[in-house]
Amino acid sequence: MPLQTNETKKKRRTPWILAISLFAVVLGITLASQLNKSDTSYLNRDWVAYKATNGNFQILFPKDPALETKQLAPGTSTTWYTANVDQARSYEVTAIESPLWDAANPESALTNTVETVSGDEGRKLVSSSFITFKGYKAVDYTVKQGNVIIRFRSLIIDHSLYTLTAAFDNVIVDEKGFTKFVDSFEQI
Repeated sequence: MPLQTNETKKKRRTPWILAISLFAVVLGITLASQLNKSDTSYLNRDWVAYKATNGNFQILFPKDPALETKQLAPGTSTTWYTANVDQARSYEVTAIESPLWDAANPESALTNTVETVSGDEGRKLVSSSFITFKGYKAVDYTVKQGNVIIRFRSLIIDHSLYTLTAAFDNVIVDEKGFTKFVDSFEQI
């Protein structure tokens, strides 16, 4: 295998850096401005089984998500599926499709994802750990931004990076909601 130059490495990192940075900024601004204390009664209601518009995955959301898609770099598209439960909780799936993702060796890309998301100004990485999730290498991590706790699970399947996100007011971090959300993710 030929050695990669720094220029080649930069080109491979550019699409995901752009997408993750935009994701982190949008999510942080949206959630930090909205979150307040609230109850957890939404956990007792039926969640919506949602199938992605591209048909690649399905997941449970507490309500129908809003959808936004952008092409951030040539050959790379990013889609956000977001459901705001109330002013205290938000759930989101970010799907970044790029031919540059390497599902056979995801550790480097997942590590870079954690560093990029937690490296935004005002954010502090609280914890992170690699796991195996439904046969895929994944990383769970938690970031604190002001009064907001943001829980993430990122994984790469084929040429897509999926980041499952739940954000909570730090007084009411909803572990049951986060677990229900991320454990329901299925590739189809």
